[in-house]
Amino acid sequence: VHLERAASGPIGHGGPGTSIGELGMVARQPASLSAVAESDVLSLELDAETFLDLVEDHFGILRHFLREVCGRLIDGWQRQPPGTPAEVWRSSRAPAAGSLRDLDLVERIFQLRNFATFDRASINALAEMGRALSEVHLPAGERLWGEGEAARHVVLVLAGEAEGTSRSGFRVLAGRGASLGALEAIAARPRWYEARVTSPLTALTGEIEVLFDVFEDNQEMALGFLTAMSRWWLTLDAQLADRHDGAATLDVTRIGSADEPEAAPPVALKEA
Repeated sequence: VHLERAASGPIGHGGPGTSIGELGMVARQPASLSAVAESDVLSLELDAETFLDLVEDHFGILRHFLREVCGRLIDGWQRQPPGTPAEVWRSSRAPAAGSLRDLDLVERIFQLRNFATFDRASINALAEMGRALSEVHLPAGERLWGEGEAARHVVLVLAGEAEGTSRSGFRVLAGRGASLGALEAIAARPRWYEARVTSPLTALTGEIEVLFDVFEDNQEMALGFLTAMSRWWLTLDAQLADRHDGAATLDVTRIGSADEPEAAPPVALKEA
């Protein structure tokens, strides 16, 4: 299958095992590329409505998609060329605030609502997450984790700021509304940057399995998170294509290809 972007031209080919259009479907956005069969093709097709029915009955499928999208995001950040300006992860929804102390459940719900990934979640879902997470207050200079360490927990920043730096040159400033460490924890990858607190930090934190438990109980929240991550990936992928003059970003077209059989998704998807 020949794959091409309207804006930048050909980006590659997909062979057996390639999934096409699945991120556009879960992101609920128009197709970002065209796909044309160059030979006779046998495929499995799944429409959006059926997909939603499947993930409602089988959380494992939704968890797989979350892991896949977060892994692609990490790969995309790591492919950015040297000298790329530092990313800033901060929600415009979150009001300016100093160091927060001893939040009650209502205050936790209010703070979680400021995260773009949870802004459409129900009050009940936010309340369950608020109860499941622990509140921490960390001083400037505190080390959160080092590059290469196992990723087992997430840090939802409510106030203050942390900085992430990697040996490859990646740099991120994470402020209010940032889900720090969520990508690699969900993708089951090692930490890909070192993180340190740069100004007194108030955050909600918990093991990644706690987050998955909340997602399994509140699939609308999980789908909202998946939609946000998918849109983020499509935006990043377009930026990478522009920076490389339209050159292929292979993980879009080759995830689960015949060259990588162990990564094959359970179904091949097509734009609904």
